[in-house]
Amino acid sequence: MTESNQNSCCSDGTDKVQNILNVLDIRILINEPLCTGCGLCAEKCSANAIFGKAKIPHFIDQNLCIKCYACYEVCEYDAIKFY
Repeated sequence: MTESNQNSCCSDGTDKVQNILNVLDIRILINEPLCTGCGLCAEKCSANAIFGKAKIPHFIDQNLCIKCYACYEVCEYDAIKFY
């Protein structure tokens, strides 16, 4: 396996973690009491699946979410949860 695809599990280069989350039907949700509405998660979301106004808890549109973990990695308030 080459270095460029060692984290991939499929011939199309799909990430292993993303495939596991999709197969298990895991939802990525924002815990509203912890969300400050800072917008960092929405800025990092490449699928544009996170919506909300400044200083108001945001939400994730499950139909758009590609489960890439970007929101989880950037959230400074531990408001992103997996269910």
